[in-house]
Amino acid sequence: MKTNSLRTRFAVAGCLLLASTVICGAWSVVTFNRLGTALDRTLDEYQNTINVALEVIYALEREDDAVLLALNNGVEQAAKALRTDRNNFEKGYRELQHHLRSTDDERAYKELRVHADAYRKAGDSLLAAAGQPIAFRRIRRR
Repeated sequence: MKTNSLRTRFAVAGCLLLASTVICGAWSVVTFNRLGTALDRTLDEYQNTINVALEVIYALEREDDAVLLALNNGVEQAAKALRTDRNNFEKGYRELQHHLRSTDDERAYKELRVHADAYRKAGDSLLAAAGQPIAFRRIRRR
């Protein structure tokens, strides 16, 4: 094929430009698809971590509610609810360990245990004094 004609040269150049545009477009689609998949996977991992952390937070909050119920003369109901809530916390706490990614996460995880144990000790002492006037004085001091 002769490429002496200007029209032929423009046609060949146009076809090469079109082919490179199509190839770049296809490559972009593949790259953005991979990027989207990686982003979805990362967001799902973080969302799972957030969900587990929320379960732990809600379990602690329900423990607090159970202690308050005991102080309002619902000791039997509170003891049952407290056992359930503490079991839920322990389950969430163990599951949270699988989501630790750094040494800061590990340190916070260990601190959570220390604080939760101190919180439970205080709650147990309030629960033991439930129904007695001294229980309310202990709450005010804390």
